[in-house]
Amino acid sequence: MLPGLLKLFDLGDEVLTGLLIKELGLSVDELLGAQLISQKSRQPVTLADAEGDEVIEQEVSRSVPSRSTRDYTNYKIATGWLRETIAKRLSTELDFRDFRPLSERLSGLGTLMIGGQPVSVFLARDLMSFKSISALEMELSQRAQKSTGLILGASPEAPRYIGHNVVIPIGTVMEPGDPDLAIDLDRLRDRYESDRKASKHIVCAKVFEGGNNTGSFVMPDKPALPLTGRIQLDFFTKLADAYNAGFPEVHASILVEGTSASTPRAVFSGKMRKRVFDDYVERARDNGCWRLKG
Repeated sequence: MLPGLLKLFDLGDEVLTGLLIKELGLSVDELLGAQLISQKSRQPVTLADAEGDEVIEQEVSRSVPSRSTRDYTNYKIATGWLRETIAKRLSTELDFRDFRPLSERLSGLGTLMIGGQPVSVFLARDLMSFKSISALEMELSQRAQKSTGLILGASPEAPRYIGHNVVIPIGTVMEPGDPDLAIDLDRLRDRYESDRKASKHIVCAKVFEGGNNTGSFVMPDKPALPLTGRIQLDFFTKLADAYNAGFPEVHASILVEGTSASTPRAVFSGKMRKRVFDDYVERARDNGCWRLKG
């Protein structure tokens, strides 16, 4: 049930249909029984007959809807209780004792001993959008941490680093073939140590992919830059490859290849564009070329 609950939590929506709940691999009855969702009091539901040529509109009340209407019934998620339920499951698995909701997207779980050192562990959701990741970076930067923290992500993939923290999607460290889908603690510790050392001892420019559409760009003397989308990953991979080869200039036409952008700056937007070109990328001396700063 945990994988489905993580998907539900990661959505962040307050109201879902029974059909979407089913698509997440969850049971409406089980969620109602656990008080993780509740049926909305009254709502209009539109149904079509089997031939698709007759439309009927009716209201669904708090009485148990029939099987034909349940998929289209709206259910309200008990967001706080859902988060606490997931945190309790993780606390049982990993022996955490200090669950604290910190914001809408972030919770503190406590500490985990890794390599003989206590590591602060967090639970986070919505790790595939730049807006959400930026908000998390801001929240985490305001916390005094003596060591590299560990973020357990509800999202199926995520940047490898957010701030000074290693990010590991929970689904990637679950025991394969385990009917209860327990977390593999050894794998979790190994992943954390490997990623922590990789970023701490970085000697070249590199894109660490967290999945098909997320990753982090890392280079010496600069904070890790979270990336979202294949286009951003490819953009920084081209610059990193050129930088490491000793010929750091890359022509704009190569950087925008495969995108709808006409210039490198147009590949990014808003605050991400400002961050990229203020701190990481600059125009090279050669006409039409760009390079990494540093």
